[in-house]
Amino acid sequence: GDENGEGMGIGRGDPKMEQQRRENVFLKSIPESLKRLALLIGRAGENDISARGRFLTASKSDIEGITVGNNLSALLPSEVAMLSDKSTQDVFYRNYAEKRLQVFASASQSTRPDTHKDGPVIVCIDESSSMTGEPVRTAITLAYAVTIIAKRRHRPVLIVAYSDDHKMMRVESLERQKKQILEFLSNVSMGGNDENSMFEWLFKTILPQEDKFKTADILCVSDFGWVSIDSYVKNLIDEQKAAGMRFYGLNIGGIFGGWHDFNDDMWRGNSPMSVCDSVWEYSKGRCVEVKGLSTSEAPRNKKR
Repeated sequence: GDENGEGMGIGRGDPKMEQQRRENVFLKSIPESLKRLALLIGRAGENDISARGRFLTASKSDIEGITVGNNLSALLPSEVAMLSDKSTQDVFYRNYAEKRLQVFASASQSTRPDTHKDGPVIVCIDESSSMTGEPVRTAITLAYAVTIIAKRRHRPVLIVAYSDDHKMMRVESLERQKKQILEFLSNVSMGGNDENSMFEWLFKTILPQEDKFKTADILCVSDFGWVSIDSYVKNLIDEQKAAGMRFYGLNIGGIFGGWHDFNDDMWRGNSPMSVCDSVWEYSKGRCVEVKGLSTSEAPRNKKR
């Protein structure tokens, strides 16, 4: 390529560009709906959610021009065509990561609250024995995809893995920490699970020491065979929600995949469904939202 990096040779010999290319190949194997979930967590830029919990997307009457960004719901047809052509897909993904896709501009975007910006993300991965085998491998794959997307938007990421015990890792740089991240995710304990202990440790020990994560949103990746959340921990969770934190759940299909079971007495009213504001279910390569933010029961103050 030329001196400006344009042309067919872009990225050759550049370790950072080569890693991005490999990440792009990896992300192509991930359902588009999971990428949408990754963008939602932490109030992600163009795909942000307003204080009322609705998408800020442009209707035809709302379009006031063309701009650049990565709002997938407002792509120009020419950008869609670039994505559909294998020879230009890498260019599309690079422009997406750099927010340089051509999109329709929405007049309503000017009303977006300044407090809603790309924020930090905490990914909590259930590594208990019920996740043995394909579920934990799937959870690790999806968590890594979410981490890639978050870091490309320059967002702080904290990964928590837990079963009987819990451990955490701050992701500062995908380029420098790729091997460390994969080792951290793959070193699973497969013990029991104790969500009460994990959440209490996270809110009472970790967050007070990690200022940048005090405004984080949380993604729980699990089969949701959780213990019942006790009242003390539920109060801690509710305090975080009142301060603006959102809880997302990604259910890895399994014996606890039947959401109707979450209303049973065994959870004493504190089921994963009541903890998570938005719940998604991953099964057989598909990721489907089963509880949306707009249907969350309790409105709350989103100010940061």
